[in-house]
Amino acid sequence: RTGNIEAEGDRDWFATTLEAGITYDLGVRGGTLDQPVLTLRGADGAPIQVAAPGEAGFAFTPEAGGTYYLEVAAAPGSAGGSYTVSA
Repeated sequence: RTGNIEAEGDRDWFATTLEAGITYDLGVRGGTLDQPVLTLRGADGAPIQVAAPGEAGFAFTPEAGGTYYLEVAAAPGSAGGSYTVSA
């Protein structure tokens, strides 16, 4: 999926269904977004794992299946722009 961070503080969330015991490669690639930050959140919105600004992402193996959220934001002080997020 693609998206765009339009202003400072803007965050985009994408719902995804993950199955227990399967390892997923979760990632974000900046188009014009210079320093994307990817956060994996649980069904309750609480953060589970965060990739450092500019990192491509991380692997995640859920203990429980269900709905999770991928949040994309710009690193503090970075301008907005386009990106692609993947699971």
